[in-house]
Amino acid sequence: MNEVHRVLCVARQADAQAATLVQHAGTLAGAHQAELTLLDVLPELDPDLRLIPHAQPFSKLNERRQRLRKEELAALAQAAGAGKAKLAVREGIFFIEVIREVVGGGHDLLITNAGNAVGLQRFFSNEDLRLLRKCPCPVWLLRPERPPQPRRILVAVDCGQEYDDERLETNRRLNRRLLAHALELATANHAEVHLVHAWRTLTESYVHTLLSDVSREEREEFVEELQHLHEEGMRALLSDAAGAGLEEALAFTSPATHVIKGDPREVVPALARDLDVDLTVMGTMARTGIAGFFMGNTAEAIIDQLHCSLLALKPEGYVTPIDA
Repeated sequence: MNEVHRVLCVARQADAQAATLVQHAGTLAGAHQAELTLLDVLPELDPDLRLIPHAQPFSKLNERRQRLRKEELAALAQAAGAGKAKLAVREGIFFIEVIREVVGGGHDLLITNAGNAVGLQRFFSNEDLRLLRKCPCPVWLLRPERPPQPRRILVAVDCGQEYDDERLETNRRLNRRLLAHALELATANHAEVHLVHAWRTLTESYVHTLLSDVSREEREEFVEELQHLHEEGMRALLSDAAGAGLEEALAFTSPATHVIKGDPREVVPALARDLDVDLTVMGTMARTGIAGFFMGNTAEAIIDQLHCSLLALKPEGYVTPIDA
């Protein structure tokens, strides 16, 4: 991964796949000569424990369970070949304490197994979504049924040209970062890379109304011209990436491109299923600096339907509302 110096691996206590997760995080950190920290967050102790006669002092109980959990993390790291990892145990609300560790430790990447979304019509848990909404660094959520070293990677980009200059520049920078992360993973794992841009502009949506007085052939020609414009946007993205130092990686991986007319909320999950990808790389398009606005509706709708692992990035400049 690009410029990764500190990796935070969250190994949850009840996670049966934690050993595989830690091994993967250790390998990843080693490949980048990055510092690895293993973290777990324990729920707060029930205050009623204070009322039990002859019980240990509340603070002693807390210290003991944190010490025991840290010993378990140490054993997990040792067994996974990550014995030099730093260990951290926090107490409180899971996603808040994880993000506080990210901010306080200056971590460049958060990696953890996806939570169990029991009873939900999606593949990621509420805790996963909270991390995706508010964590400032890239978040890699591994699905246990998918290999941690991806064989096929889908990168969802936005090559549209219908935005204002500020949004165009934000998209350009984010697209480049998404592609850089995917190409590095693909190169390390000899994986396929697929770039997808789904387009459905306001003009296209209302083309039949706006152009009701023209022939069907003319309307189809207009939509075809829009398709060509979006394809040109994809070519511009690849050219920009090559000029930014990714030319060799692009030549090595030869990404396939998919420019598809349709709603991204439908196109991206469907293509991920059709290609049977192991990892989707995408941006959450949070609006920087606006409290309470963390992840776009389109991004969240896509994530709800993904069956694979997910690597999600925020645009540059995003500031989490959670203090260290």
